[in-house]
Amino acid sequence: MNQKGFIIPLLAIILIIAAGIGGYVLSLKNHSSALIILKSKCREDGKKVHDEQVKRYYDDTFIGDPQYTYNEHLNTCLYAQRYIEGANINALIKDIYTNRSIIEYVEYIGGKQLEPVSKDDFNKKYRELFQTTTNLL
Repeated sequence: MNQKGFIIPLLAIILIIAAGIGGYVLSLKNHSSALIILKSKCREDGKKVHDEQVKRYYDDTFIGDPQYTYNEHLNTCLYAQRYIEGANINALIKDIYTNRSIIEYVEYIGGKQLEPVSKDDFNKKYRELFQTTTNLL
């Protein structure tokens, strides 16, 4: 094969590789943009859920600030909150789009645990779902 016969297929291969890389970079940009939109929508939707909870249960029921995160693996928005109910301190993580509770923790104010979920197990699940190193409890 002469040099001209070699150069044309080589250029075609280079163009195909470049197009593939360009498409991959574009899909990463689109994915990042979509993720930013989903996270922003989650924060807005989470705030609405929390505001509804405050109207229903009064603001002084809640301990600390609510937490929201878009969980990419579950493809949903999660809401976490600590609150007081009667003589109990509760914490929950729920999917705000299905209104499904993922995990709950309950203890008497004196410290006796009521639910089968331990504080350590709850915090471990919170760190995993919210991709953080801090605990909710």
